[in-house]
Amino acid sequence: MATVTAQQLIAAGIARADMTDAPTAFIPHPATAGTGFDAFTLLNAAISELYDILYESDESSYVSTTSTFNTVNGQANYAFATIAGATFYHLRAIDLFDGSRWFSVEAAKFDERNDYPVAARPARYLISGANVTIMPTPNAVYPMRIIFVPNPPILVADADTVDLQGPWREYIEAHIACGALDKEQTDSSAQTSKRLASENRIRNASKKRDAHAPVTPVDVQGNDWNTFGTYPGGRIY
Repeated sequence: MATVTAQQLIAAGIARADMTDAPTAFIPHPATAGTGFDAFTLLNAAISELYDILYESDESSYVSTTSTFNTVNGQANYAFATIAGATFYHLRAIDLFDGSRWFSVEAAKFDERNDYPVAARPARYLISGANVTIMPTPNAVYPMRIIFVPNPPILVADADTVDLQGPWREYIEAHIACGALDKEQTDSSAQTSKRLASENRIRNASKKRDAHAPVTPVDVQGNDWNTFGTYPGGRIY
């Protein structure tokens, strides 16, 4: 990954829109915290959309994080903001530690919400808005962990940084350029095409990131053989 500052991304995006010398009434350049509000709005919108693309494509490889917490005897409901932190976005899994290893806690169906009347060791969880209900209600202190997708970073100053790789930077810069051109009521179709092309590259690359277990078939043998042991003609040898 490459670490890039907010100012570098904004400057590159504005340059793509050929607005480097544009009046500050449009998009201030270079961006400065406090005076470059529009520029930072465009930047953070681009980063947010990039994270959504990564989450949709392959959340396990790119953006998952883990936080541990302990249950409270007799308490069933826990706020995500408390057990995962203020950055919580999407839940991926909840695990229970039994003293020697972690076990998966399965999601409960809504119809099962009243099936655990007696407090006991956690076995299920049920999401309700900003909270998660542990079922049955814990009858002791149990170590647990939550695996989740965090909110995308929000950059507020020129020197703030974000780690990017591959076509991610291309996507953000094109996204900023589109927003700048749209605000100036200028045709942004060229930059829109570049942004969409970058998005396609990100989605396609994510499916092949783990060559051992790709989401889609990947030619790992060469010589025109595919992963199913066939030539393009379809015959199995």
